[in-house]
Amino acid sequence: MAFIVLFVSWFFFLFFQTTSIYGGDAGDLVTSAFLHGVAHPPGFPLYTFLGFILSKLPILTVAWRVGLLSSLAGAGTITILFLLIKDITKNTKSALIAVAVLAGTYLFWLYSIVPEVFNLHCFFSSTLVYLLYKWSTSRKDRYLSIFALVLGLSLSHHLLTIFLFPAFIYFFHANREKLPKFTPKYLAKKLTLLSLGLTPYLYIFIAASTTPAISWENVTTVQNFLNLVLRRTYGTFQSGPIFAQNFISRLIQFPYMLEFIKTDFTIVGVFLAIIGCIGQFRKRRQLWIYFFLIFLFVGPFYFFYASYYIIDRFSLATFERFLLPSYMIITIWIGEGIIVSYKILTKFTKKQLAPSFYLLFLVLPISLLFINYPKISILKNDRTAENHALDILSTVPQNTILILQYDTTLFDTQYVYFTQKVRPDIKLFHFYKLYQGQLTNQIKKQYPDLIVPSGMKEKFIAKFVSENAKKFPIYINNPIPVNIKDSYWVRLGLLFRFYTKSNLPKTAEIFKENERLWTQYSNPLSGSLGKYNNLMLSNILDFYKDGRLELGRMYEDSQMYDKALFHYLKAQQLEPELDEAPYRMGIVYAKKGNCHKSKEALSTAIAITPSKADYYFSMSQLYKNCFKDLKKASIFEKMYQEKKSATQLPVEKL
Repeated sequence: MAFIVLFVSWFFFLFFQTTSIYGGDAGDLVTSAFLHGVAHPPGFPLYTFLGFILSKLPILTVAWRVGLLSSLAGAGTITILFLLIKDITKNTKSALIAVAVLAGTYLFWLYSIVPEVFNLHCFFSSTLVYLLYKWSTSRKDRYLSIFALVLGLSLSHHLLTIFLFPAFIYFFHANREKLPKFTPKYLAKKLTLLSLGLTPYLYIFIAASTTPAISWENVTTVQNFLNLVLRRTYGTFQSGPIFAQNFISRLIQFPYMLEFIKTDFTIVGVFLAIIGCIGQFRKRRQLWIYFFLIFLFVGPFYFFYASYYIIDRFSLATFERFLLPSYMIITIWIGEGIIVSYKILTKFTKKQLAPSFYLLFLVLPISLLFINYPKISILKNDRTAENHALDILSTVPQNTILILQYDTTLFDTQYVYFTQKVRPDIKLFHFYKLYQGQLTNQIKKQYPDLIVPSGMKEKFIAKFVSENAKKFPIYINNPIPVNIKDSYWVRLGLLFRFYTKSNLPKTAEIFKENERLWTQYSNPLSGSLGKYNNLMLSNILDFYKDGRLELGRMYEDSQMYDKALFHYLKAQQLEPELDEAPYRMGIVYAKKGNCHKSKEALSTAIAITPSKADYYFSMSQLYKNCFKDLKKASIFEKMYQEKKSATQLPVEKL
């Protein structure tokens, strides 16, 4: 039965596996694997090494090939959990239904079809949990030997495995009478297996020694190796160094966690998990403590420590991926909950229900399939992220220096640039690495015609831009101060181009080039973003929206109001809940003397974001100067003052 579960679940995920690149870190992971490079911290050496091998398969796309690590790992996780639940409950039906529920949740389904690291981590974690359970019930030492090897492999993939250690320590202590005698020979054998599992870390040194195009942290020393593996740039196990790390920000993690669990498993699934958790607590206390410790440390404790700062949809997508390890335990409890529910119903009806009654519980996984199929199915051939990267590359002329930041934009552009050899004439750079002066060796190897400044790390990028701008056009997706006299970053489509006073084009030429670019760009709503709120790709909309808004402002400043309105409207179509676009439209309509259109647009902005004080001020000015209605103007002026006061802290609190 386990082999059937494995192959059925793998072919299920394989059918939906994406052929294009996805957002977030996917582009960096796939491209690093393809180039035999070093991925972003913590490096993911096992994943990158396996991805490198798979990327050479002569079928479909590089993203699809590396994505096999997700579909295979997803199927492996489903199979291991099936075996574990079946062993615990002694009921095949409940195990099948429980893992079917997990497979049908949006989060697990999603990360089983896109190239990412999380499902491989889930596979190793579930395997480790299962191996310890099997050892405790059989006392066979081979399970501990396999555990040692898998533990090493798991640690060489993702250090989140460490959050399983408290549960492992408890379980060993609770079953200490079953442990064999720890002789030096015995310990040496287990440590050898553990070390063998850790050998993929050697891949980082081997890959870095070849100076690949993508090589994070320049791992040529032990110190740099530790910086990479321990994510010292970001903060070990933390979401990032710039995010709030206070007690309140940590507590905010829990409502988000609960909301995602409820959304993914539905109220019915959560109810079954709670019943299963209670039933396991009553009947299998030691096992319950084991699983509860896992859930506690990979779930609430991890999020409390990492303290994700949820500021937009993309940061929410970054948060949700780390729920997957806790979903394994919820799945186990759902399996228990099905058994407990069956027994309760049998007791309530005072007669033995037929075994086929379990089939009623299939309603949950089937309903999840119907709920999530419209979202998942469109991802198979979704080109949103790839088209965004192609738009970025199409913006720049020949022989351009292109400096990018932000995960999806940078990583997916690197994917298209390196794996598909699109625009090889461009010199593509990672802003952060360039800023830190980490790319000296790569520049000398890949682009020997560029000038590499020496010294003054804090001024490296300014010197790099000023020296190389004399020979090459320089584009960036987020302008930075370079402290160069009479220099400008000019918006051109999705990017900004560096100019000095001597070569700054005329305004008419800037507008003409912008119109040409926006005409040729893809529609970011043509894929999944046009169908549902795809959190991981949501920031792509921001880049198109911001570009439209800024171009609209440029037209507005030049008193070309109809052109400004056109681009503001395009921005609003990309994100109907955007308040800035209707606000700017209201201002422009007022300048055109169209009072009613201005009122309509400003009212829309206020309805979207009623806390913005400036919106009420603009409305008061509209009634005063356009409608000549001083009474209404006074009302909105009063509301403006109230909103303004509400956004200001009292002096004593500053």
